[in-house]
Amino acid sequence: MSEVFPLCVRDLVVERGGVRLLDIPSLHIERGERVALVGPNGAGKSLLLRALTALLDADATRAVSWAGQAPSDAVLKRCGVVMQQPLMLRRSVSANLRFALEHHGAQRLDRRALAAKIEQALALCQLGDMAQRSARVLSGGERMRLALARALVLEPDCLLLDEPTASLDHTASRHVESLIREACEAGRTLLLITHDLALARRLCNRTVLMHKGALIADCDTPRFFDSPPNPAAAAFVRGDYLE
Repeated sequence: MSEVFPLCVRDLVVERGGVRLLDIPSLHIERGERVALVGPNGAGKSLLLRALTALLDADATRAVSWAGQAPSDAVLKRCGVVMQQPLMLRRSVSANLRFALEHHGAQRLDRRALAAKIEQALALCQLGDMAQRSARVLSGGERMRLALARALVLEPDCLLLDEPTASLDHTASRHVESLIREACEAGRTLLLITHDLALARRLCNRTVLMHKGALIADCDTPRFFDSPPNPAAAAFVRGDYLE
């Protein structure tokens, strides 16, 4: 299987209606890194994630490379992507997992192996007793656990997560955090978009600060929080408004 890292962004510019929404000269993520992408609302974090996964226009896609190659279905199938409000199919929890496996080429698995993978994912995310429940009626925390289960069941090389604990209660948040931590300990690369700075500090070894579509700080996580690399980062850590 070919390599997908490093993930590189070079001269990424996205404009809409004459307004520059992203302007990123360079971003480089190596295999095994755990990167927190933080910043105020409207900084462009989710838009950057869409660019990395080829969900924007062709010009944006050309600015992104995975192991020197443009984003492709083959590469993106090896990325577990979870958006802040994940879409659920109008199917059961178990059927959502089955669809993800089949869509990503698990047709080669026999019925027993496919069922075993689904059962393992359900157990990992503590959804076993909800396997036949409609995914559309799950709570926010249950939906996020299912979204992570759909990503993890594919055994991805990396996780790209957009606010995975937003709006979750404490118990649900800690369970989701535990799932992410276990995935990282298994060697998966992580790009975590979050407003929860304590979560970023616990999970990530590198923190990148975005503001107005640009990357304005990028350093190892302990330094970012304990000795911020520039005044803007210091202000952000203090909770001050960024001009």
